Amino acid sequence: MSKAIEIIEKPESISWEEITELLHKSYATRSKQSMTYLASYQTVEKTIERVGDGICYVALVDGKLAGTSTLSFKYNRKGQNYAEFCQVAVDPIYRGLGIGSKLTDIRIQKCKEANLNYLEASTSINASSIIDFWKTRYGAQMVG
Repeated sequence: MSKAIEIIEKPESISWEEITELLHKSYATRSKQSMTYLASYQTVEKTIERVGDGICYVALVDGKLAGTSTLSFKYNRKGQNYAEFCQVAVDPIYRGLGIGSKLTDIRIQKCKEANLNYLEASTSINASSIIDFWKTRYGAQMVG
């Protein structure tokens, strides 16, 4: 039986505490691999701060919170507009359903609509599966 996956902007019915708990749960896997991300231990206040005036997306599977990601629009010193992707998380029990890809696809679509100069995402240099995913699926380049 297939699961109904819905990607939407964070509704009021999902609390920042739930988002933060999901981040902690998702990033615990990376922490066990000696890659400690801020999202693995940040406070609720830090989660809200990192979203800022960006967009917090949530993935719902049969109505239950299964994933999240943040898209923030920014400008660099050259006046170029770009987007930053961060706080991408999928609950371990929902991995393998394509939720991470769906969260990424919706953010990329928003960026295309905004006609941005470039996108920026950061991860650990040791997160080879994430880096490979971005390179093969989206043609990403490592810049630093």
